[in-house]
Amino acid sequence: MEFLPGIFALVASALIAAEGNVIFKMVSLKSDPIIINALSMSSGALFLVSASFFAHEAWVLPSAPKVWGALVYLILGGSVVMFYMFVYVLSKWTASAASYAILFFPLIATSLAAWLAKETVTLPFILGGLLVLLGVWVGAFYKKTGS
Repeated sequence: MEFLPGIFALVASALIAAEGNVIFKMVSLKSDPIIINALSMSSGALFLVSASFFAHEAWVLPSAPKVWGALVYLILGGSVVMFYMFVYVLSKWTASAASYAILFFPLIATSLAAWLAKETVTLPFILGGLLVLLGVWVGAFYKKTGS
């Protein structure tokens, strides 16, 4: 039963993210993306700092250059660039279709790990990746005709 809070947090985060995409599509696409990103990142940072404080985590700056490199990549590539790419997709697609883009993240991460860390990509991963691509295509572009 100790796993229930984690499962609840996963379900809640999925619901919040989905609702956030719908609200973002309705309201924010008419606003300046820089302001929206600044507000989103600030509120997210406030939540994470609060959670860290209440969990009594130690607050120390990284000392390894690799960690700083990862932080720069996550901040610039994973937050700023990805946010603008998502805003572009959201402006062209429906909110539900745009949310399918999230399914590409593990495919991209594993492909980069295979290239950068020389990790092995197995046949089940390739087959699963093809299944994900098919699911994204069907979910994002399939239109129901008639009833």
